[in-house]
Amino acid sequence: MVTRSQELRRTLPALAAWFTIAIVFGAVLSIVLTAAGPDGMGLSDQWTSSWIALIYGLPMIPSLVLTLRHRIPLLLTGNVFALIFFASLGGRIGFPELAGAAILAGAIVLGTAILGITGRLAGWIPAPIVQGLIAGAVMPFVVGIFSALSTSNETGRIPVEVPIMVGSAVLAYLVSQARLGTRIPPILPAFLVGLAVAVTTGQVGTFSLHLAVPTFEFVPPEFSWTAIATVTPVLLALMTVQANIPSVI
Repeated sequence: MVTRSQELRRTLPALAAWFTIAIVFGAVLSIVLTAAGPDGMGLSDQWTSSWIALIYGLPMIPSLVLTLRHRIPLLLTGNVFALIFFASLGGRIGFPELAGAAILAGAIVLGTAILGITGRLAGWIPAPIVQGLIAGAVMPFVVGIFSALSTSNETGRIPVEVPIMVGSAVLAYLVSQARLGTRIPPILPAFLVGLAVAVTTGQVGTFSLHLAVPTFEFVPPEFSWTAIATVTPVLLALMTVQANIPSVI
């Protein structure tokens, strides 16, 4: 018979993993808002909310079905680097044209998966190359930690609270990794310590919470040669080389 304490010890790693995934999805939301904002595609609030609902909600359905069917976590998500690529375009290509280019890229990726090309490519590429690719993709975010230590405000001065908050979170991450190992993901204590320091030093601003069901508006895709020639090849490379092949390996 399983006691409550035993059940809690079995459930705690899953809860910690859920929290880690939630942190990642929350961070990705800032990229979506940047891509949809005035410096990106300049989408309306309605289009932005619909896009966010689809990015987060649509992959949830097959992920839930696959997880319950195979009893292991199988999570389907969008491609973060594709979102970063959209943000970097700065509105030079319209949203309907991006939708058309993405549909075409997705159709090609689906075709290669059905034909087994993705698996054969994964067999040809050594695992260390894929590990280096993933490390190179993550490294800018690691470097960004040290950039945050020297972030200045509108007066040009470096607030002392920022290095304290970032340094405390990094220290909590390293200590947790050294003392707790894999029992608790280090990002959990790093987040809690960083949040506590932010609250203590008055860095947490005010925000208004307004919940509403998004209203979806169909955006007919446009298949323009400009978007197909410039966007589709990049999306193919990102989805295949940066996402699908590393997942298979």
